[in-house]
Amino acid sequence: MLSHIDFTILGMNTVQLYMKVPGSRTPGEDGCLGDGSLGWGGGGYGGGGCGHQENNNFCSVNVNIGPGDCEWFATPASYWGSIYNLCERANINFLKGSWWPVLEDLYEEDIPVYRFIQRPGDLVWVNSGTVHWVQAVGWCNNIAWNVGPLMTHQYRMAVERYEWNKLQQYKSIVPMIHLTWNIARNVRVSEPRYFEMVKYCLLRSLKYIQMTKEYLKDMGIEVHWHGRAKNEAAHYCTNCEVEVFDILFTTEKDKKYEVHCQDCARKASPTLEGFVILEQYKQSELMEIYDNLQLQDKEIMTTNGAAWELPHPSGALGLHGNGRRPTGGHLTMEERRGEITQHAARHPVFFESPNPTPISVPFSPDPGV
Repeated sequence: MLSHIDFTILGMNTVQLYMKVPGSRTPGEDGCLGDGSLGWGGGGYGGGGCGHQENNNFCSVNVNIGPGDCEWFATPASYWGSIYNLCERANINFLKGSWWPVLEDLYEEDIPVYRFIQRPGDLVWVNSGTVHWVQAVGWCNNIAWNVGPLMTHQYRMAVERYEWNKLQQYKSIVPMIHLTWNIARNVRVSEPRYFEMVKYCLLRSLKYIQMTKEYLKDMGIEVHWHGRAKNEAAHYCTNCEVEVFDILFTTEKDKKYEVHCQDCARKASPTLEGFVILEQYKQSELMEIYDNLQLQDKEIMTTNGAAWELPHPSGALGLHGNGRRPTGGHLTMEERRGEITQHAARHPVFFESPNPTPISVPFSPDPGV
């Protein structure tokens, strides 16, 4: 998903390097430069690191290239609300503060914790929304970057955190409106729920743009065409740091333009005196993108006029030969059943139905979402 952001977000769609000394703790989203507190537990060695979730709840990949080890602690995403409550109880800002959980406190709140050692060469996949905190056991170097799987769960988690960040007056490093428009422009979506969410976000974006233009027209304020340069970064409000898409409320300072959101601009000047309003996208262009976004068939997609069957989910395991083959139409139900039966006979382990023992744990709702 992050590959559809056409500019660099350092450490997210580019690789970042951590050079660690023994006892150092990995900083969070803001580098743990918030209120400077060490968390409700305090103490311990190597203070200054903190627990965190990845920016906008995206997944991440972390590789230890040695020579020493790293120690990881992690909690499932569904418990982030409980950890948020613990931070609030200790007067620590969950997003900006520096905190290192005390394991006994987590156990008392029935919050499960994964704890493991990452040795040289080990790769750690951090799933969407996972709360984690990391410290170096020895001298080591880690490389990491973020990943956004094109799936419903990841998109929903990212949008929810984007909206919650607004309530917390916290900048979303990933510009979700900009990203959503690029997904609509570049991706052929075949998952119904994912399609519905993307389409809805586009609709809300279009509605807001249209209402803003009508308001400016009623005020007698001209909107100047500005366009958008190739690979130009997304814009954020100078004051509240919310993402500003398409309609930019700008002022000049030191011969440079500062971008404001509509709310901050109207607070500064109800008549918008001194503001220059710029437009980056033609309304017709955005409407065309919206109209062209259609739910695609999962089985059949057309490439250069030829129909191709998408690989079976087990294709990555070598179950589908070369991955895809030309076909004249949909497989019938009987053909599909026969194909699945053949795959199951050749690779029974991948078709067994696991029956894990259910675990009953308390759930804390996500705050503010």
